[in-house]
Amino acid sequence: MVNIIDDQYSKYYNGIHDANYYLGNMLGLDFKDWEYGDDYEFWMKD
Repeated sequence: MVNIIDDQYSKYYNGIHDANYYLGNMLGLDFKDWEYGDDYEFWMKD
């Protein structure tokens, strides 16, 4: 099986996209922003 770079492109691109999305949209949030979300109690139990 030949593993060329093109086979890996989407895998790496998705990771880069996700990291950029996080940096652009999630920094500065705290748990107060998620307090009324569905999983808040689960996240806070520990």
